[in-house]
Order: sequence, then structure tokens, then C-alpha cells
Amino acid sequence: MTAEILSLVPAVLAWAAMAYKLPAFRRNRQDPSVRAFALSLFFLALALTVLLPPVALWIDRVTGLANLSRLLGNSVVLIAAWAVQIFVFRTLDYRGDGARSRIQLASWALVAVLIAMSALFALAPVHREAAEFWQRYSTAPLMLEYRLVYLAYMGLAVINIVRHSWRYAGMTVQPSLSLGLRVLALGGLLGGGYVAHEGLR
Repeated sequence: MTAEILSLVPAVLAWAAMAYKLPAFRRNRQDPSVRAFALSLFFLALALTVLLPPVALWIDRVTGLANLSRLLGNSVVLIAAWAVQIFVFRTLDYRGDGARSRIQLASWALVAVLIAMSALFALAPVHREAAEFWQRYSTAPLMLEYRLVYLAYMGLAVINIVRHSWRYAGMTVQPSLSLGLRVLALGGLLGGGYVAHEGLR
């Protein structure tokens, strides 16, 4: 019971952050960087919600596809990572053609990764419902490839986020912005530790 309650905390915090920032998003909805930030919060909250055990089980039952919630949750996490990169590119570093080219690269990489993950998941023998998905299917055929493709895009996102956030934290003259960028970079480093740990494991 305690574990189930604790699993709710990140999702609740993410939706609370989304609700807190919603008035600012509405006032500045024409700003591309504000939209990217809003999307990153929304998709992060959605991913954390989809992966909650009761929600995941409901999705699988409604669709009739065992463990589909795992693929959906992982995919939405990557979409959130994509949105954070768009925010970083638009806000901190590149302008004009430079921003567009990097956004296009991140976007096409995301599309390729989502297609690859969907194909690997569909071909893998993981179609019996499992509450503890990775405990049951971590050694199943094609799951290693699925996980590495997922982690590869996460790693790319982390590198982009940390590199640009830390660089511009030292250049801005606004103390609050500098602090926010350093916190973002720290979050990226923690994400990088997760990617490295999971990849090695």
C-alpha cells in the first residue's frame, strides 16, 4: 500500500506544476519556448500517470493489448524529453536556421526511435499481462534492443539539456535564471546517471 501511495507522488507533483504554470502559459501561448515548456510538463505528467499500476492495467484492459501501457509510457517519456530539448534550443542557444535544424534533427530522431520501439515491442514475446513488467520480461528476445533504443534517445536528450543549460547559466546576468538553469542541468545529470546505470545493467 505504501509503495502504491509513493508511486502517486511524482505524478501528482507533475500535474501540480502544470496547473501552477497554466496561467502563464495562457498569457504567453504565442511564445514558442513557452509552448515547448508547457508541452514538456504535460507529457512528463502524462507519462508518470500512464505508468501508474492501476492506470496501466486499465489501459491494457480497455485496449485488449497486454502491456501496451509500458510502450505508451516509455514513448510519452521520450516525447517529454523531446519537448525539453525544443525548449532549450529555442530559449537558450540557437536562433533562426540553427534552432530549426536542431529541432528537426531531434524530431526525426524521436520519430525513428518511436517506430523502432513499436516494432521491437510488437515482435517481442511480451503479450501476457505482467504487473512487474521488467522483472518478467527483461531477458525476453528483443527487449534488450528495445531498452537500448529507448536509452539512446534519453542519453541524447540529457547531453543536449545539460550542455546548453550549464553553458548559459554562466553567461546570464539574471541570478534567478542562472539558478534555474543550474537546477535544470543538475536534473539532466541525474537523468544521465539513470541512463548510464540502466544501460550498464
